Amino acid sequence: MIRKLLFGALSLGLSLQVWGQGTYWVLFKDRTGALPGTVSARALQARRTAGLAERQASDAWPAPAYCQGVEALAGQPVRVRSRWLNGVSVAAGPAVARRLAQLPYVAEVRPVASTMAAAARPPLADSLQLSRGLGQVGGAWLAQEGLTGKGVAIGLIDAGFADADESAELRQLFGNGRVKAYRDFEAPANLAFFRPQGGKIDDHGTNVLTLVGGQSPGRRFGGAPDADYYLARTDNHAKEYRREEDHWLVAMEWMDSLGVRLINTSLGYGLGYDDKAENHKPADVDGKSAVVTRAVNVAIAEKGICVVVAAGNDGGNAQWGGIINLPADAPGAIAVGATYQDNWQKLGYSGIGPEALPYVKPDVAAFSLFGTSFAAPVVTGLLGALMQRHPGLKPQQYADALRQSGHLELVPNNYLGYGVPDARRAHLLLGGQPEGVLTVRLEARHQARINIPGKAQAVVYFHKKDARNVLKQGTLPVAEGRVTVVRPAGAAFTTLALPGQVWEIEWKP
Repeated sequence: MIRKLLFGALSLGLSLQVWGQGTYWVLFKDRTGALPGTVSARALQARRTAGLAERQASDAWPAPAYCQGVEALAGQPVRVRSRWLNGVSVAAGPAVARRLAQLPYVAEVRPVASTMAAAARPPLADSLQLSRGLGQVGGAWLAQEGLTGKGVAIGLIDAGFADADESAELRQLFGNGRVKAYRDFEAPANLAFFRPQGGKIDDHGTNVLTLVGGQSPGRRFGGAPDADYYLARTDNHAKEYRREEDHWLVAMEWMDSLGVRLINTSLGYGLGYDDKAENHKPADVDGKSAVVTRAVNVAIAEKGICVVVAAGNDGGNAQWGGIINLPADAPGAIAVGATYQDNWQKLGYSGIGPEALPYVKPDVAAFSLFGTSFAAPVVTGLLGALMQRHPGLKPQQYADALRQSGHLELVPNNYLGYGVPDARRAHLLLGGQPEGVLTVRLEARHQARINIPGKAQAVVYFHKKDARNVLKQGTLPVAEGRVTVVRPAGAAFTTLALPGQVWEIEWKP
């Protein structure tokens, strides 16, 4: 996953004294005098189909008078106007920011921030590497059913799509006119969108696109090769600075205006600024504070957009607490962690859900050795194919189907969420015919011996301090069809998991 770390403090009083000249979000109290925004016919139809209001207050541009007031006080034009957040971003120093906060129509002023560090490019020549994730989530069933995402609009917000138009795995997308629109929000004057920009991660989005919709003769890399694609570049390869968050937000709004109802973002926000004073805080991963998280909440609740987010690669980062990045904390977002392919443990780098959250994160998980950036598009492609078969539902319905199709559906945890989703089970759930994973619950005191059906040689375990939060994971050997589990110190529950069956042990005093 591309690690981008966002936002500084939660409140004006906490942060303005420590920020230098930078960029700030100025959020308005109301929409008095707001200008109507244009919404495409496709977007209106999508809202009607999903049972959402066709005309929404968040379609309107912020009031010109408010924007002009900010510009007058800041002494320069605003950088970005956000319809969803009803606000603008503007360059200012701390003193000006304090004065902006005192304007009668301003609700909040907060620093903008975003930075980036990327995972290495996976070797496209190794096709098995790129197809394993799709196979893990039921790609064979999708192929059998002829589900390819046809008619579904998918947006990708990423760091760059270098040479995507020359990729053998993406030839069918470009040759068949499936790439409908693309826009460089970082460098608007860039006329060579698909050419390298001089950075190490210029092709990161190319690889993500491959894992959503790529295919070549005899191979299928993504679940949705016949979907329509809208591509946005929002990242600066040369430095880690706050302005990229503006681009990310506006890209979301742009995609909404074009009728996109499924967005993948393999970008995350947490630590890693060039200026360490800009680093975000783990406490901000609360599902409501960060601007990007707020934007995802609007996209889901008001615009009917499904948002799939890479969970982040800070699982081993003690400074960050090993938790997910932003905006994977958004309650309705589909945050995707990473597992091994055959042994469905969490990969060490994959971020875990904060214990303080009142809901499970990440939501699901999929195979990727190269970062959660390349696990999220596996799930996006799967969802695009399912949306072809089950169009017009609400984001929560799609997200719930993915969660409940996971192999840990009844015993989710903060390592893998609801587990690895399954295409066929998700389809049955969306059709009102759920088919669950066999989950056996039992009680024990110090030790449990469990018979394991089939030919499994090992079983994954999660020792948990409570019903959700994991203390330790690993594997236990199966000997003569049986596994022995010894209660570790501090464990209240232990989950044993195979792809088709789960055992939940509750340890009694």
